Amino acid sequence: MVSFYSVFIVVIFVLFNPGSARAAAVPAVPHPFQGVAHTEVKLSSTVVLQSDSQDLARVNKQIYTWLKFLQGALGNDLDSSIMIDQNAFAVTGIVDSGRDVSEKYDITIRLEALGAFKTAPGVFNILLPRKISTAGIDEFQTKFPTCSFYTGSTYWYYFRSSGCVDASATDIVQGVDFTTALTSNNTVGKFPEYQRIVDDGIIEVTYVFGNEGEVGGSDVEAALASKLGEGVAISEDLFEEGVRRSKDYLSGNLVVRVHYFGLKGHFADLSAETSKVFSRYAGGSDVIFYNGHAGLGRNVDALTESLTFVSGQYYFLFINACQPYAYIDPELFRKSERANPGDLWSKNLDVGSNVRIGSFNYGYDVANLISSLLKFESYLDVLTNLSISGYPAVMGEEDNPSSFLTP
Repeated sequence: MVSFYSVFIVVIFVLFNPGSARAAAVPAVPHPFQGVAHTEVKLSSTVVLQSDSQDLARVNKQIYTWLKFLQGALGNDLDSSIMIDQNAFAVTGIVDSGRDVSEKYDITIRLEALGAFKTAPGVFNILLPRKISTAGIDEFQTKFPTCSFYTGSTYWYYFRSSGCVDASATDIVQGVDFTTALTSNNTVGKFPEYQRIVDDGIIEVTYVFGNEGEVGGSDVEAALASKLGEGVAISEDLFEEGVRRSKDYLSGNLVVRVHYFGLKGHFADLSAETSKVFSRYAGGSDVIFYNGHAGLGRNVDALTESLTFVSGQYYFLFINACQPYAYIDPELFRKSERANPGDLWSKNLDVGSNVRIGSFNYGYDVANLISSLLKFESYLDVLTNLSISGYPAVMGEEDNPSSFLTP
């Protein structure tokens, strides 16, 4: 994995310009987040929680909500993150404790989650809710209202436990020990697979600007023009949710073809018809860049659902949003493997995202990205040149080249 500072949901496809010549210099940087801030870790713990139910389906939903509190604490206390998908935990025991209370069931879970951590690997303790029922979570939030900037459904997102939660309130609070260990995916000096990106002489980019009506986006074409010239318009579609414009830009012996989707609202609210249009353009692109709201995971899920990968095609997907790393669904990786039977997902897909909160209201981010790709830069330089904050990172680059030949 590879990272640096930034927040954005982006899908990027990069092409390599064929030619002979010299090998590029290889910067020394760590994987998951090819940068200076984070490394990819496996976070592990065995935890006993209290529930009002022994129904596994209901308990799983409660645990998933509890995991969001862990995600909030990791982000707000440690500037770190984990993927909070359903595969991150397994229930290993449900026992009736005999307590004369509504949360009488002890739920033992084994947690093993992939994470992006700014702190050094080791053991650390976080104060979290002990009760995971709806009533128990409500009790926790009522007891500690100042542990978050907001109450209600987004309390977990802004939750922090350091200096906030009273450890003596053992009926509703417990300190949980977590262990982190480096994964084998942390890399040094990896590059996008340029040779596969530019093999046809075209770098094709699908760029989504989510919530254009709220956060802008009018500067996208101006930013592209500043880097690539005015370009030649190919086609345009107007639809209820926004606009799609396609342009060709010439850069040396390469054509940069950009399909820009400017949306008025959330990506998750696209009609089935518009989503199919996006899927068609994204599936034929090398780079897919999403710039917009994560929607607390809703837009990231919709983006994953809409993507259709072509067999043998290499993709660089980058998501620039608020902590989209936490919402990445393993279904994204499975889609790549289904399109390419026998291949690990990372052979044909690199996924970039922000670890923390990002800014995504500037159109020049995609222009900076394309400019870096045209210079055949390493992932470290690509991420560094993005203007977004929030610790951008890349996954799937571990099997990428550590050098390349420039024309």
